[in-house]
Amino acid sequence: MDRKHLLDRVNEFAGQRYGIRVTPRGLRHWVAKKLVPGPKAHGRQRGQTQDRDWPLLSYRRVLQICRMKKNGTKRLNEIRIALWMNGADLSFEQVRKALYSEFRRARKLALRPITYTWDARTNTSPTPRGKATLLREMGTPSPTLLPDGYSIPGERMVRAYGAFRYGVGNNAFRSLLADLLRHVGLTEWATQDFDETTHPHELQLSGLAGSPDEINDAAEESIKNADAETFAAVRDWIRVFPRLVQDSLARLSAMSPENSYHLGMLSESFTQVDTVTQSGAWRTAWFVIFLNHAQRCGDKGLSLTRLQQTATANLASPS
Repeated sequence: MDRKHLLDRVNEFAGQRYGIRVTPRGLRHWVAKKLVPGPKAHGRQRGQTQDRDWPLLSYRRVLQICRMKKNGTKRLNEIRIALWMNGADLSFEQVRKALYSEFRRARKLALRPITYTWDARTNTSPTPRGKATLLREMGTPSPTLLPDGYSIPGERMVRAYGAFRYGVGNNAFRSLLADLLRHVGLTEWATQDFDETTHPHELQLSGLAGSPDEINDAAEESIKNADAETFAAVRDWIRVFPRLVQDSLARLSAMSPENSYHLGMLSESFTQVDTVTQSGAWRTAWFVIFLNHAQRCGDKGLSLTRLQQTATANLASPS
């Protein structure tokens, strides 16, 4: 199809479905940024103008972008990441640059409200007044991401902040997990002496919000240093991870009927988290969490499958 036919088809569908109209200039821009495949030349005879044939993939890709923009994905970097996460064949280096830029932006926005200067690496606790200031500036976690009736204690929040930003006090994550399990009634699992294989989040989350200027092994360095194979492995893992978690919880519920209600609460909470992480800065952070893990393991993402298998086995056989 030629460009006019392409735009007519796109605008007929996208205008009705998404309320978006694509202009020739906008289409050229997306092609120039290598988000949409451009036309192919064909059929030129001597003295005639060369025809330009737009492939069907161009039409589909433009509609994908329209749908993303309708759902709030606006920036080109966001669009590039979302397309690649959905399987589009895009330049790895461009995807890496987009991910680095978006994650750096999200990290800075998340830390901007925090003016209280407390460095967890000093092995000192903030003063009571400082703790109150820090908690106020951090804000309250969204209740949609937590089980009904659960709120994170202030002390746990402060310790988690130290682990997130400075990579110290990682047992804060274990404490948070134990609190969550107790809240949903899985007390016997909360008291387990978990080892590192059952706590992959300590590799994933430690120092996640840290700046390369502040700490070693910052998540931004993971993005810069990971290769295409690792990126692809993490993308493939994220695609199946939600289903694996839900299947694991369903199997555990069948094996332990007395805990089925509590496991259902966990399942509902995870569904909320999974929904949130499908767009915007949350999607970027979700990917970087697992990329960070893969880089720190140094195995190009192969340990992610083993960690899931180990975690499932440990949950199925609490001791």
